[in-house]
Amino acid sequence: KYGDNRLPDELRESIWQELDAYMRTNEPWRAASLTLIQLANDTGISSHHISQVLNDHLGLSFNDYLNQFRVNRVCAELTNKDRTLLDIAMDCGFSSKSSFNAIFKKHTGKT
Repeated sequence: KYGDNRLPDELRESIWQELDAYMRTNEPWRAASLTLIQLANDTGISSHHISQVLNDHLGLSFNDYLNQFRVNRVCAELTNKDRTLLDIAMDCGFSSKSSFNAIFKKHTGKT
């Protein structure tokens, strides 16, 4: 897909590790408005490199990558009986009930 512009394996792995650590530590995916450009600015990694690493390493688009974090956190929070499901979903970066429902079903196969 990237032809001659493909990142060397070592650089791709290094970017992946840095990106993954940043996402797990800082949880920027909690912001519903997070964009690829914002993530690039926050990490100092070019948006093109982030996109290429996500596509090559995970076979995911940027939005699917973010939503994977969001869905995983919602699933982890489901045992919290003090909060509604919609409250948890919004706290995890979903912008609406309908987007949460569609994305959750896409990622888990469950409603």
